[in-house]
Amino acid sequence: MIEKRVLKQVTTNLFSFEQREEEIEVTSEEKQAEITLRIKESEIYRGEVFLHDISPYLMG
Repeated sequence: MIEKRVLKQVTTNLFSFEQREEEIEVTSEEKQAEITLRIKESEIYRGEVFLHDISPYLMG
């Protein structure tokens, strides 16, 4: 199981996080890593906006 936080649009300018648990299959070829970071809250918001802006250009 993997827990994901998904950014959900509530209104045009308001977003909230939704937590989801998904079951994943790991093959021997796949590798996983977990990273824990400390980031200022203001920088996190800037990153969320950036990711939202580029999401149409990413594949999935």
